[in-house]
Amino acid sequence: MADLSIQSSSYQTQPRAGDQQRSPQSNEAAKEFEAMFLAQTFEQMFSTVDMGSFSGGHAEKMWRSVLSQEYADAVAESGTTGISRSISGMLSAYDTQTKSK
Repeated sequence: MADLSIQSSSYQTQPRAGDQQRSPQSNEAAKEFEAMFLAQTFEQMFSTVDMGSFSGGHAEKMWRSVLSQEYADAVAESGTTGISRSISGMLSAYDTQTKSK
């Protein structure tokens, strides 16, 4: 199977100053949320694509869902959308705010 990972460094996000202060738990939760969001987005996108006369059936729907999840996991792991960074920042700010009270 071909390696579908993004090889260009221009697609990688650069670390920011506040990234080191975020807890590993908030980073992981944010990455999981991003992958879930992207999987749903990819599934909706694939549902609008006409696959022609060679498509259809229960098995295709199941494997299309698996493919959407794998695409979402790869994109979330690459960190190119910035969704997990934003969510992680909000979670860290919330943690800091609740701990200071």
